[in-house]
Order: sequence, then C-alpha cells, then structure tokens
Amino acid sequence: MIISEKSDCISVNRAAELLDASRSGYYKWRDKSHDFEGEKNSDVFIKEEMQKIVLEFPGYGYRRVKVELRNRNHII
Repeated sequence: MIISEKSDCISVNRAAELLDASRSGYYKWRDKSHDFEGEKNSDVFIKEEMQKIVLEFPGYGYRRVKVELRNRNHII
C-alpha cells in the first residue's frame, strides 16, 4: 500500500526490489491493485442484484439466487 501511494517517487526497479519481485511481477501486482477497487464496486452491485432477486422471489435459496444471477448475465 505504501509503495502504491509513493509510486511516483520510487523507481520500478526499487519497488520491485522492495517487494522481492521481478519487474513484471511488480507490474502485475500494480495492475491488480487497481482492479481490486473496481471489484469492490462490482461486489456491491452483485449484492444489490441478489437483494432484488430475494425480494422478487422470497422462496429462493442461495442456489436458485446464483442461477438467477447467471440468467441475468452476471458472472458468478
């Protein structure tokens, strides 16, 4: 987290060295850390969709909710 905040001050070589990773490993880590922020929003969206399904179909359990999410083109 500290490295991502200071990424404009630290060279890629130094950041990779601090993480004990290769340069390509550092870039992979850096790109995944940005994707994680998007995943949080995605999780909230999926949770809201699940709540809509449960309200629409009160008798559905987790298996049917999962199938309904897939029917609505969500990747679960």
